[in-house]
Amino acid sequence: MGTAEIVREEYDRHGFVVIPNCLTADNISEFLAAEPRNFDPGQSQRLQRFNTEPHWRRLVSNEIIISVLQILFGESPQVVQSSYLPKAPAGAPGAGENGVAFHRDLDHVRIDPPILAGCWIALTDADADNGGLCVVPGSHKRPPEMLAEPALKFKSSIVTNRLRARDGREWTEQFRTDRYDRLAQDAIVPLEVPAGGAVFFDGKLVHGSFANLSPDRARLVATAHFAPASAWVMRADLDQCLVVPA
Repeated sequence: MGTAEIVREEYDRHGFVVIPNCLTADNISEFLAAEPRNFDPGQSQRLQRFNTEPHWRRLVSNEIIISVLQILFGESPQVVQSSYLPKAPAGAPGAGENGVAFHRDLDHVRIDPPILAGCWIALTDADADNGGLCVVPGSHKRPPEMLAEPALKFKSSIVTNRLRARDGREWTEQFRTDRYDRLAQDAIVPLEVPAGGAVFFDGKLVHGSFANLSPDRARLVATAHFAPASAWVMRADLDQCLVVPA
């Protein structure tokens, strides 16, 4: 079995695949030098900075990242959205209960047809101690085990998105951030991702993260979501997607 077949098989079976060494140390340094390191979650709200900021354009056009997406999609990808998601060390300014509630990306980033891949890029070593990515393997194919009562404590909110169909119809849809608060904790697998590595995961995979508990290690991550170039992005606020030829 060749490398492409292994990547595809892992992704199909588990819902994710970890690819090391997507970025070099120089790539990471160049990105962080251009990105404000202020641990302000508000800065992640500008979701298509790759259209105007060169360091984001270089990141989402990374040759290794695009080659993996070509394997997963069988065609060139389009970048739908991107975010910088830093977590300060515990006790530092900007730290706190900064986990991300468990969710499926396709529940709030609607695509037609529903094919979406997240790319979670570690800019520092990331693990369970400093708030690294956690996944529920296989949850892209079957519902995860849920308990009778909530077991996870995350901030609960309702997000409203405006959607548009290919034929021009428009409507709004709401997304609850606490949909998986009854997730069984033994189903959650924390991932260890070295700096420069990336996790590619299916848009149907349940995933999230917990707060950074490390007293001295920040967790710096850039994320991007990709769809096949031929797909229709339904979110009206994500109307400037970027096709990256493979």
